[in-house]
Amino acid sequence: GSLVLGSLGGLFLVFLAVEGIFGVAGLEGKLARHFLGPRHQAELERRIAELSASRAAVVDAVNDERRRIERDLHDGVQQ
Repeated sequence: GSLVLGSLGGLFLVFLAVEGIFGVAGLEGKLARHFLGPRHQAELERRIAELSASRAAVVDAVNDERRRIERDLHDGVQQ
């Protein structure tokens, strides 16, 4: 009787310990995402804006150069 009761009590304590470990691990993950996530997201958004501006500058430079070449070709044909 007491052996069975002790075994059941031990199994219950092991169950609580395992659940506690998973609970703490889940809480730690949530806290990490909360505290580390936004800064990472803000850094990604800053980098995207930086790359978009850089890309726009390159596209503008290429378009200016294309127009210059077209103008030079057109002016050369007229001479």
